[in-house]
Amino acid sequence: MKKYILIVCFLLIFIGIFCYSEYKKVEDFKNEVIDYLNNKGFTPKEYSTPKYVKRKVMKGLRVKSIEIVFYEERNYTYSYMRSSDGIEFIHAINEDTGERDYDKVEPIK
Repeated sequence: MKKYILIVCFLLIFIGIFCYSEYKKVEDFKNEVIDYLNNKGFTPKEYSTPKYVKRKVMKGLRVKSIEIVFYEERNYTYSYMRSSDGIEFIHAINEDTGERDYDKVEPIK
């Protein structure tokens, strides 16, 4: 009986550590995007709270991005991804039509 209790305790500890590490990765990603925007001259009052999005692109391939709405352009949601160069703007999503606009440029401050 003690053996089973010990196994369950180890599993719970492992699950807790795994969940915390995933949470920490998401928070670090959000903070990187916030730092990127702050370096561009934006203030937190000019954009919404970053939203973490995991989108399935193909079977077995998921794309992780951060979506932000700038208050001056509420009809677009801007997506940012992590790349080898740091954080990059990927595309804007038109809220009215739901289409991705790859030609739309990032807001300039």
